[in-house]
Amino acid sequence: MSFPFHDKVAIVTGGGKGIGAFYCEALAQHGATVVVADIDQKASQETATRIVKDGGDAHALRLDVGSEESVRQAMKHIDARYGKVDFLINNAAIVLDVKKPFKPFWEIEWEEWARVMAVNAGGTYLCCKYVKPIMEKQGAGRIVNIGSDSIWKGYESQLAYFASKGAVAVMTRCLARELGPFNINVNCLAPGLTLSDSTIQSPDMQRVKPLVIASQCIKREQMPRDLVGTVLFLCSDASANITGQTIVVNLGAIMP
Repeated sequence: MSFPFHDKVAIVTGGGKGIGAFYCEALAQHGATVVVADIDQKASQETATRIVKDGGDAHALRLDVGSEESVRQAMKHIDARYGKVDFLINNAAIVLDVKKPFKPFWEIEWEEWARVMAVNAGGTYLCCKYVKPIMEKQGAGRIVNIGSDSIWKGYESQLAYFASKGAVAVMTRCLARELGPFNINVNCLAPGLTLSDSTIQSPDMQRVKPLVIASQCIKREQMPRDLVGTVLFLCSDASANITGQTIVVNLGAIMP
């Protein structure tokens, strides 16, 4: 399916690498101007450069979604540069210590919990807060929050991450009601286990992956490219009447 995004401006947080980079590249391939926003400036620039080399339009921007001032300045910069934001993909997220992302909740330090919440839930809130005046000014907008199917599964040993993603799903419904009067659609994509670079590097992945695949209706690995179509759909006119929804993409592992 073709998505005519040639006059659109998209922001993808956490767009420098991993699944976020796939979202950036797909939006650019369909004509959107993409702001690759990431706390890792080098990764952001590399993705933007790759998009431009392939004939797309992209702008690298350092953004720490866990910092209100960083989000405020980023949105101010984007508004000044482009005068609008059509799509916001709230993709930036962190887990616990990458070297030990799975551990019982009683081993999670408060600082870890607070940082995961600040980035995953707080970052979504801040980006929506500061993009709202821009989208309101233009009379339309699409926000796609990235959640997780884990909120229905209740996995052990990742309480902070899963709780933050549960918050994102609830925020999606609340935001859809508050932003609907401004013609702004807000939806959530909830992926299942997806083999991004960071996921593959997890020391627990060899144990977790077979269990997840066994729970799926379709017995194969899910890759970052498998999520792209849903993001494009939720940004397109084809989803104009869809808001406040959480769409699960996980090969049928759960059916909420």
